[in-house]
Amino acid sequence: NGVYLNRQFPVSSDISKDLLKREPEVRFILGTLEKRQPQRVIHIRTCTGERGKIAASSGATQVAKDACEWLGFEFLTLPGNSADGTLERYLSSSQTCEVITFAIPQTAPKSELWEIYGDSLLNLLLDEDFETRKLARTQKAREFADRRTKNANKSVGDNDD
Repeated sequence: NGVYLNRQFPVSSDISKDLLKREPEVRFILGTLEKRQPQRVIHIRTCTGERGKIAASSGATQVAKDACEWLGFEFLTLPGNSADGTLERYLSSSQTCEVITFAIPQTAPKSELWEIYGDSLLNLLLDEDFETRKLARTQKAREFADRRTKNANKSVGDNDD
């Protein structure tokens, strides 16, 4: 409907007010949050400029700072200067769950987004060890950080002997 969705979230934690006046996508997100009650939400969006940004609520600060250091992104604390009506402001103010906004530079090559940012997104979601993933990415042959997939790189006929 031509409405900027990330200014349509409730300003207070009382989502029952004017819920029917909100856009269907916003109602869907709010309903999903209420039903699923996630521990952490990763909000992925774009930002202007050459440098990305990661903003995090207090419970996700350290993992967000680690990702910023790894990617050379700017770190911001939520709610900080986030605008009223944004998902970030709503979740960090209501403290229903941790929230991390991952703002990818608009100049990033669209066909390489997962290759560039996928590991960082997984780390933000799962709060895993960055060094393990970094080590896995630097191996000559494409290695996996997860030992369960160690046989995924074997060619047919390879032998364990």
